[in-house]
Amino acid sequence: MTYPIFPKSTALGFISGTPDFASESIMMNGGGVRSIVRRTRPLRRYQFGYTNTLVADMRNIVEKIEECRGCGYPVLIRDWRHFSVVDQVFGFGDGTSDGKQLVITFAGARPYDYPVKFLDEDDGAVVIKSNGVVKAINSKTNGVIVPTTPWAVGETLTWTGKYYVAVRLENSTQDVSIDGPNGAYAKINGMTATEDINA
Repeated sequence: MTYPIFPKSTALGFISGTPDFASESIMMNGGGVRSIVRRTRPLRRYQFGYTNTLVADMRNIVEKIEECRGCGYPVLIRDWRHFSVVDQVFGFGDGTSDGKQLVITFAGARPYDYPVKFLDEDDGAVVIKSNGVVKAINSKTNGVIVPTTPWAVGETLTWTGKYYVAVRLENSTQDVSIDGPNGAYAKINGMTATEDINA
């Protein structure tokens, strides 16, 4: 699926919330604590805006909002907190040419894999390696990497590149302010969005 891409200039005033596992702690009668974690894959929430933007550029942003029908459909944004990886392991060779999903592994005591579906290749194509050697690929649709030749058995597969996050705006409409000499500048403040893990 193809989704509209918001400009990366949201770096100014961008807030990326920490991953939300919908967890809570419940104090038990005996003094113990019971933890409930409702999501194995967390949601990410964002706040961002476009400020001091030329009116001509703002028209492009508004067109993106119209394209996704406000909060009706997903859009792609750059998560400025985490948008690139270098030599991230995403699997191991198994002798087949089966596609393998790109992931980012967040390690620690309770590691989990975050699937990457939307690649940002504006500054260069994603690089796939097998045991450190660049591997030719046939396709990469939705972040599923299909090699031109079978994956070598037992070899470590890594990727380097940038990616987008699919989100839905939380409000159907946004307020655009016009300012500056002859109304030359425009801004949208305080857009909020939630990751759409089903996109």
